Amino acid sequence: MDIKSRVLQLLRRAGMTPAEAKFYLTVHQNPHLTMKQLAAQAKLSVSSAYRAFEHLKTLGLVTSSRENWRRSIEAVSLRTVAKKLAKEQRRLRKVELELQSISDLMGLTAFSHMEDPIQIITDQNKITEEAYKELYSPWEHFYCYGSTERLVDIIGDAEEKDWVKKRTKMGKSVDAIITEKGEYFDYYMPSNNKELRNVTVSVDENNNDRCLYIFEKEVTIWHKDKDLGNRAIVISDPTVVKSYQQMFRGLWKSR
Repeated sequence: MDIKSRVLQLLRRAGMTPAEAKFYLTVHQNPHLTMKQLAAQAKLSVSSAYRAFEHLKTLGLVTSSRENWRRSIEAVSLRTVAKKLAKEQRRLRKVELELQSISDLMGLTAFSHMEDPIQIITDQNKITEEAYKELYSPWEHFYCYGSTERLVDIIGDAEEKDWVKKRTKMGKSVDAIITEKGEYFDYYMPSNNKELRNVTVSVDENNNDRCLYIFEKEVTIWHKDKDLGNRAIVISDPTVVKSYQQMFRGLWKSR
């Protein structure tokens, strides 16, 4: 097999369509051509070349003139392609793992009998709104597990302080197992009694990207992911909520 055929094969194995692989390699070997010229060189229809270009440009694998995107088209190096595709594969792997996790949760839910037993909120304003919505829900006590440092990252420093102030004023209390010590921990922990908190520390580096709020009828997972960003995962299925409550009580009892 010649090197060109091998490169085309590898590009296809990396996820490119046959047309995208041919288009990329043609651009790589013939930079600064126009779209029509590249289509002819790659032996593609102009419409197929356009589709390949649009997708590869979205992935950052080809570039074009700012003045006229149909002209002076270039390709990034094969080394850069490898790095970008590897990064994309890692991102997709994270998505895969999260979907698997959600699938496991859905297996525990009475999914067909509930509307939205699991919600994933990614908009920052809606994440903050979710925190305040929970604050005004009818509960008197809840459990907290995880990193309060991430909690502040996700909800916001001023918003979290205001949330705690309002919670305390309402007389709502919390049992908390904190998995990471940091600036927020140092700031708030001395005032546990004042803030109606009963806290224990159980340092766990594997649980420092999230913080769980476990209420009577709902669980919220505040999660910070370097690729997927800040998220609030809200679970309202009674069976799953009960499982989280039992998990926390078991950890609390064994502390």
